[in-house]
Amino acid sequence: DGCARAVQFFSINDRRIAREGTEIVDASGTIRGRVLSGTYSPMRDRPIGSALLDADAGTSLSARIRNKDYPLDLQAPPLVKTSLTNK
Repeated sequence: DGCARAVQFFSINDRRIAREGTEIVDASGTIRGRVLSGTYSPMRDRPIGSALLDADAGTSLSARIRNKDYPLDLQAPPLVKTSLTNK
């Protein structure tokens, strides 16, 4: 059958940072998971993080921060550039 939950990486196009334990909800407001880790990325100039989500959570998800939902941009790792060169 597969795993019931999966780790997914995300960024948020806002200044709000989704911290550990923040609820992840779908479009109907149903809780589909929780944030494992979240911080601000100066390289990306936005908040990034990881969440443990239901395997069938879909892609239209938001982080519920202080009773307001902020859409997530789901991404594959790495969340930062891997090749940095100084020329």
